[in-house]
Amino acid sequence: MVEKGYVVKNIGQPWRNVFAYIESGGREYFFKLASTPGVGERLKNEVDWNTQLGGQQKGFYIPKIHESGLL
Repeated sequence: MVEKGYVVKNIGQPWRNVFAYIESGGREYFFKLASTPGVGERLKNEVDWNTQLGGQQKGFYIPKIHESGLL
């Protein structure tokens, strides 16, 4: 979608979530989307957990969530 200002680098569904890597304005972004409402509840719990712990915890990296929401 170059005309929209972004390029999809990779998109797939290896398990219960849809993952997408895009590039826009010289930066890369990662999206994780729930594939069903039930998976959405699990993903919401994961977002809450990541937000509460934020950053590095006991030797492993927890990615920072910049934005989340529902459609």
